[in-house]
Amino acid sequence: GLEAAVEQLLKQIQKTGKYHSKLQVGGTRYALEPQKELVLFRIVQETLNNAIKHAQAKNIEVELLYRPGSFIMQVSDDGKGFNTEINHSSKTGLGLQNMHKRATLIGASFSVHSHTDKGTTINIELPTSVP
Repeated sequence: GLEAAVEQLLKQIQKTGKYHSKLQVGGTRYALEPQKELVLFRIVQETLNNAIKHAQAKNIEVELLYRPGSFIMQVSDDGKGFNTEINHSSKTGLGLQNMHKRATLIGASFSVHSHTDKGTTINIELPTSVP
């Protein structure tokens, strides 16, 4: 499942000794469709890759929130951040564009919050049929 896969990925990152990673899970767990879990996992992979490769982050946190009516996934880092206005209009934002497209494909909303020298947070909210 998504939670176990994310946990394994964060452990691999932490084993390098260069990063501190943390997984937080909130709410009452419920199953998501396997295809949606795979897309969410791919988005986490891309986000973590960006945090390591571009952001020079030291701390990375993934939060999975199981709420009635929606599943929320948030990935945060303490890296160098970026100006989201500039990034959306350039080729350097292709990874973000791909994550946005993937989220849209499964009916999820996608947002990026980043500030220079203050890190980046990616938010994905997936509506669910769980009451």
